[in-house]
Amino acid sequence: MSQSVEFSAILAKMHERTRRLGGWGFEGETVEPSPRMLDWLRSNVGAPGPAVRDNSFPVTLPEPRPLPRLPIAVETTARDRLLHARGQGLIDIIRLRSRTVPAVPDVVVRPSTAEEITAIFAACRGTGIAVIPWGGGTSVTGGVNAPVGDRPVISLDLERMSGLQDFDPVSGLAVFGPGTTGPEVEAALAERGFTLGHFPQSW
Repeated sequence: MSQSVEFSAILAKMHERTRRLGGWGFEGETVEPSPRMLDWLRSNVGAPGPAVRDNSFPVTLPEPRPLPRLPIAVETTARDRLLHARGQGLIDIIRLRSRTVPAVPDVVVRPSTAEEITAIFAACRGTGIAVIPWGGGTSVTGGVNAPVGDRPVISLDLERMSGLQDFDPVSGLAVFGPGTTGPEVEAALAERGFTLGHFPQSW
């Protein structure tokens, strides 16, 4: 199997998974805490409350506000809008679990090219619409969170523009698409015997 085919298979597997709402990781994947960690938490924090296993979320959201005609298809399902309402910081997870998300985007769009992005911004120019880039969706700083207010909000999901675009093995310079997650970066570089060597909190 060629490296490009192998990396494509890795990417396909990653994108098949459904991100968990109100938690880190993906649906159907769990990591149980160690007994040592549980003992530490009991002695330092207290007895645990009931486990949060319910991933059902309210499907009634505010109706999407009027938008100009956009050049690509839009998604308006409750789950998609909720998923793109917050990042992956602790306060974001708490907001989702407690059903206190203060705002959600009106629509989610998934461009595949830079030209489509340009066309989206052109359609929104002068309208006051907030267009929020959504890369891997793992922000822990609130950068992808839908703002509260009267302005319509578009979440610009860049997952279709992910993957390794160029690599120079001499300089070690790698160029990735804007929707590439940390694990995808590492998978692509590992095939070539390299690593990014940087694992931020949002990795």
